[in-house]
Amino acid sequence: MDSINYTENGNLNNSSYDRGTSGPSLYKMSPGASSSENIDPSEILRAHGYTPFGILGKGAHGQAYRVFSTKERKFYAAKIHQDEPDYQREKNILLKIHENPSSALISLKEIIENPDNAENEPSSGIYGLVVELGLSSLDEFITFMRLNNISWTEEALCGILWQLYQQISELRNLSIYHQDVKPMNIIITEDSKLKLIDFSLANSEPNKLTTSGTSGYRAPERYFHNMAKGLDAMEHAFDKDLLKKYFAENKCYPTDPFLADIYSIIVTVLECACLNRSDLQSMFNSIKDKYPKLYTLAYEIAWSRTVPSNLSAYEKHLQEFMEIHKPAFRVYFLEKYFEKHKENFFDYIDDFMQLCLYTDAEAWVNHKINEEKSDAYVMGNYKLILGYIYLRKYQFDTARLPLEEVLKLFRKSYLGQAACKNNLALALKSSGYNLHAAEKYYQEAAEVWESAQNYDKAAGAKNNQGKVLLSLRKYEDA
Repeated sequence: MDSINYTENGNLNNSSYDRGTSGPSLYKMSPGASSSENIDPSEILRAHGYTPFGILGKGAHGQAYRVFSTKERKFYAAKIHQDEPDYQREKNILLKIHENPSSALISLKEIIENPDNAENEPSSGIYGLVVELGLSSLDEFITFMRLNNISWTEEALCGILWQLYQQISELRNLSIYHQDVKPMNIIITEDSKLKLIDFSLANSEPNKLTTSGTSGYRAPERYFHNMAKGLDAMEHAFDKDLLKKYFAENKCYPTDPFLADIYSIIVTVLECACLNRSDLQSMFNSIKDKYPKLYTLAYEIAWSRTVPSNLSAYEKHLQEFMEIHKPAFRVYFLEKYFEKHKENFFDYIDDFMQLCLYTDAEAWVNHKINEEKSDAYVMGNYKLILGYIYLRKYQFDTARLPLEEVLKLFRKSYLGQAACKNNLALALKSSGYNLHAAEKYYQEAAEVWESAQNYDKAAGAKNNQGKVLLSLRKYEDA
């Protein structure tokens, strides 16, 4: 089991999960915390070594960020709570999973606590849970499939059912009941597996059902405060009189949260099959002819809440299906991500470059170039950035091409030409392609910057020009 140090007032110690007993820890605490109203969550994340790259989602229980660990050079998801009771509940659930690690379950990376010191608000502050980041949510993948007219195979859908059932079974062994299973709370991992996330409504009591959750995914017994409403939720798919009889004969059934989670899994699988969310009867009717095996299976499971073990054979079909469609989905998701954060383009590029995430930066710039084909000047700026990225990647020959194109586009921009010539000179010099041309471009760049009174850049260009001249002389002497 991985462990991470807990930092209190800037000093490392070996506090445990209860912050007082011995053992490994995931905690980090921000020193000198002030009122949470004046604290930017992204600054708290940066202070702990995580660079935010956009918001993944917002909900009633917090806000999730996509973050990059500067230490591990890896992306994670960070869920920020500003309500301590909600945070404590989810934290305790994730710690229990962390103490009993499983490759099938979400992994907790770190806990960040920034409590508010205000005496009149003892439970306020900013609290963060850093967990593994998936490729996307299952909900986003369903949207991708619908927009691209892709259908699941029946075997892959059975694989989804089994994989989710395995997870709630493992959680039950830890006395954890999710209580909010739905596509939005399921991530697709890089190795094409599905994992449940968001345990803000989970509980650890085997005979306690929560009435909270997402309407449409809740089992009818979770409306136990209003059984008539719960029965109405299923009346079109099942006979209401039979349901009443079943509830009457099976006293334990309406209060078992594990069985309620099974029902939510069935609704989730039906939504996957239909590529859209609808009422239960409509979804069953939609799959009856297209997926007859799944139709019978889903109906029986929703009724009996018993999942046959022979479904395990379908897990490999889900894996194969995801591997086929994952490359196209990556492109789709990248474009959606860029569109969502396009106003922060230059900030993101700067962060990418500082973190040496050149592949991400290159993908984003290429996306912008394709988007701005009608504006030569704007496209030139993007290509200048692209050339710089290639320089930073030490791909000097590749860098030359966009830089030479930019030089033509920037005929009327002296400073743009200067920046381009400087970078082009660096590419020519580093690739050994043409040292004479490199010397010429450095000289021209220095002259433009000098006339613009940018003496620091002019001096840098002249310094580089001198280095090229020295190299030329060495070659000529040889």
